[in-house]
Amino acid sequence: MKMKIAVVAFIALTGCSVSGLQEKKPLFVGETVKAAGIVVRCLGPKWQDINPSTSVTETENGYRVLVSDSSLGALVLATIVGKNGGSSATVQASSAFGSAKAFVQAAKDCM
Repeated sequence: MKMKIAVVAFIALTGCSVSGLQEKKPLFVGETVKAAGIVVRCLGPKWQDINPSTSVTETENGYRVLVSDSSLGALVLATIVGKNGGSSATVQASSAFGSAKAFVQAAKDCM
């Protein structure tokens, strides 16, 4: 019984931090001529329609769009970075989340 609890706790904690998500292999990487602000103004509302717990944070060089859950932590992360003449976006997801197809498609649509 203790082993089952430990396994469940480990699975639940694997998606709990943003830094943990940033270490995951990206599900999507894209570049566009659109500015980072334009991309995030498209992506933020699309992700909020999919999951209302989505938050948007401005960073030093762009934006972070994060979907999180109170019990599982950080689930899906988009990092949008402004570049000369456009921006790039990377989408990563926790293995505890399952399918992130709708989030990836929204990112592609906004690029």
